Amino acid sequence: MTSCKQGRAGQNQSLTLHFSQPLATNPPAPAIKRYGYAYHEDYGSPKTDPATVAPGKISVSQDGRDLTIELKLTAGQIHEIDLSGLKARDGQPLEGKKLYYQAAKVL
Repeated sequence: MTSCKQGRAGQNQSLTLHFSQPLATNPPAPAIKRYGYAYHEDYGSPKTDPATVAPGKISVSQDGRDLTIELKLTAGQIHEIDLSGLKARDGQPLEGKKLYYQAAKVL
């Protein structure tokens, strides 16, 4: 994956992931978790408000290099997206297995 961009797909929030190689068609829906951390002076914090996020529509661009995932984003929370089920069009697994995305502001 080379980039990740927040956007909207119609009325829904979305993330579009850009890949250097074309993806296989009909990718499986990724597992998505959302959580935060307590910000304070001391180092470290347990995860706060953990939740599972159900992805909406998953679509691949015509050239196979962009994957758009419709999902409910929450500002300030970390969204952990499991990409381990994705494969390149040639059948090879992707190198990166997880994406961690935090939106300061939701569009």
